[in-house]
Amino acid sequence: MKKIAALLLSLTLVFALAACAEEAAPTPTTPTTPTTPTTPTTPTTPTDPFADYDRLTGFVDYKFADAELRHTFFASAERFMLENKIGGIPLYINQSFTLFDERMQTPLQEPIPVLGFGTAFSTMSKDDSQVEFEPGITGQPGEYTWRLTVPSDPETLNFWVFLGSVTSEILSWTQSSLYFIDFNDDKTGYEVKPNSAVAMPTPIDSEITPTGKEVSRTWRVPLRDDLKFYFHPDTDTSSFPAGHDNVTAQTYVDSYLLALENGWSRAISAFTNPPTAIRGARDFNLGLVSADTVGFKVIDDYTLEFNFVDRQSEWDVIYFLTSSVISPIHIPLYESLGGKDGTYGTLVPTSVAYTGAMYVDILESDKVVRVRENPLFHAPDRYFFTGVNWLIIQDAPIAFQEFVAGRTDQAGIPAARFDEFRNDPRLRVSPGATTTRIVLDASGSRENRQAQFDTFGRQPADKDPQPILANLDFRLALYLGVDRETIAFDVVRTVAPQATYFSSAYLVEPETGINYRATLQGQEVEDEFAGDTFGYNYDASKALFEQAISQLVAEGAYQRGDVITLTIITQAGAVSSISATEAIAELWSEIFVSSVYDIRVEFEILQAPFPQNYTQNIFTGAVDMGVGGIAGSTLDASSFLDVFAYDNRGNGLTLDWGHDTRIANIPVVYELGGVTRREVWSFDAIQRALTGEVYMVNGTESFFPSARSIQTGLEFVSFEIDRFLDRAYTNITYTILQGGVALPGYENVRATSRFVNIFDLQPGTSYSIEISFDIVSEGGRSETTTATFTTKSS
Repeated sequence: MKKIAALLLSLTLVFALAACAEEAAPTPTTPTTPTTPTTPTTPTTPTDPFADYDRLTGFVDYKFADAELRHTFFASAERFMLENKIGGIPLYINQSFTLFDERMQTPLQEPIPVLGFGTAFSTMSKDDSQVEFEPGITGQPGEYTWRLTVPSDPETLNFWVFLGSVTSEILSWTQSSLYFIDFNDDKTGYEVKPNSAVAMPTPIDSEITPTGKEVSRTWRVPLRDDLKFYFHPDTDTSSFPAGHDNVTAQTYVDSYLLALENGWSRAISAFTNPPTAIRGARDFNLGLVSADTVGFKVIDDYTLEFNFVDRQSEWDVIYFLTSSVISPIHIPLYESLGGKDGTYGTLVPTSVAYTGAMYVDILESDKVVRVRENPLFHAPDRYFFTGVNWLIIQDAPIAFQEFVAGRTDQAGIPAARFDEFRNDPRLRVSPGATTTRIVLDASGSRENRQAQFDTFGRQPADKDPQPILANLDFRLALYLGVDRETIAFDVVRTVAPQATYFSSAYLVEPETGINYRATLQGQEVEDEFAGDTFGYNYDASKALFEQAISQLVAEGAYQRGDVITLTIITQAGAVSSISATEAIAELWSEIFVSSVYDIRVEFEILQAPFPQNYTQNIFTGAVDMGVGGIAGSTLDASSFLDVFAYDNRGNGLTLDWGHDTRIANIPVVYELGGVTRREVWSFDAIQRALTGEVYMVNGTESFFPSARSIQTGLEFVSFEIDRFLDRAYTNITYTILQGGVALPGYENVRATSRFVNIFDLQPGTSYSIEISFDIVSEGGRSETTTATFTTKSS
């Protein structure tokens, strides 16, 4: 808490002087007019705080750097976020307070990253005949069913299109990933092992990075030769050809192409977006190229090849392929059920085929989902359970009562009953991945907010941002004015106080198995900002508020006697979140009263159901503040930084507005190749460099020339070449392609203006625009960007 202590000392000195000045002259009832100096003053030149730091220009890629370097950069980014409150005001992290039935024998008593207690690998001391599934109804002798609850039906049995966590939980048992996460030998951590694959992937035409890591864009995965589809016993397979149940490399490729062709959401996410984008996948999805140009290839019956757009390490590939989504479907069954517009994957157990450890045996809407052992699963001894049973109970207290009654094997504790069970010997606690925070619209003005929304082509809400939230001192006052321990332990009760943005659930370098908060860099940031009080300091908060108000009154944003009302949106029906918001707003209302200017801040708490609290309010800037949180990939914390970038690059999930993270203002000191480097970076450049290659100019991320502002007609398109006048790029040309083939007369055309018009196109046809150029600082290295469009059909 060193930074907060120093801040409080400096503020005490500042406001001691201010109080003396206020006592010497009576307080005016109206703002005074500033006097004009009788002699001109010479303006001082701002001192560059990074004068002795380098500003890089060129390509940088630290995705494959060593753990020390990556942790250093990640900590620099988080420190910058906390200094400026770019991620809002962190409050608490979700925790899993789980009670286990006495018959559950989990492998671990204390959780480890990724696997937790290893519950899926548990054994049981009693079989199903000794426990109830419904009142008065026990299970079968010799069976061991893991009994759980979920709040809703699954959305679908088609694992390529699901959205929710309930569906993910159920389907993860029914489909076999190419690799899976298991314990290491001594159960102190995890490792990735082959599953439907028979061995680790092999790189083709690989290279060794300067940090010593082998990478490649092409990887071959060897498959088991005993993989089979299994069908629910009621499925009619009599019309399918011989050998239809065999799973080969061709089965995978055909499934991937079908998923892309149908535009299934999980295929689009997995195969068309960085960092795992597959060559040609996006264009194939858009109908611009044929299937044979996509980076999936059958080498032989049991060897599958992936060709990625970006370089991948072995870890990147196997982690990507631990997803059960990246699994094949049974295409004869899909076609027999009507294809794309048919009944494949509906909530009927016979509508899909299964490759995982279990198959869906029973699915009764609003009642129960039960999966049973797949007799054809290639690793029959991996799991002890003979099945998993989910009761569908929407109401959490009722679901918990089922556990108390002995009809489920584990349950989370509702807040209302936490005291009753907090000392129960069956209780296990593990940290979550979501930091709940109060997010902010800190843009300060319509113009600033519009400029940010313009970078990603959306229109913000019709609302004036409050200038006070753009003031850094006030944002720091908000942060220091939250009693996180009281909120977590006395109000919400089932969460843990959190004063930083990333919990111990996150890993920056997953191959080490060490969570980021446990690293030297992660601990230093936490000590600097959180300390023993989790960032709470009433006096410092109040002093910062007075300082902020003084600045804002001088700027004319507010005047003496104003009441500033800030709206806060929270999720309707989320009792704990609403209670926490009310408690925080009450404390803030007490702190944020200016004794100097008679200005106070009030908070109006609004409610909206999920997801409207996000989509219609926070995402658009329709409110000043909001309560929410988003979890990222715990094994790739660096990828989660994208939701804090200026251009909303994180799949549209930006929650905080008004922070220009494009500016090089983050000092980083690190060692590379035995040489200590002192550099200044932008936040956005750090995010890119930790997840792949970025081209930088003077420490900032530089964007390449590309087609934008695309306008189409029946037979023409017009577009603008962004960065056309940027001297960093030369020899800019454009090519128009249809179906991957350049149109005659429109191949490598030298651009003489940033505005381009193309005529004689076909109505209702999809095309792509390739902009090619050379990079001056890289000795003329050539690069290409691509955009797509479709002409109007009528």
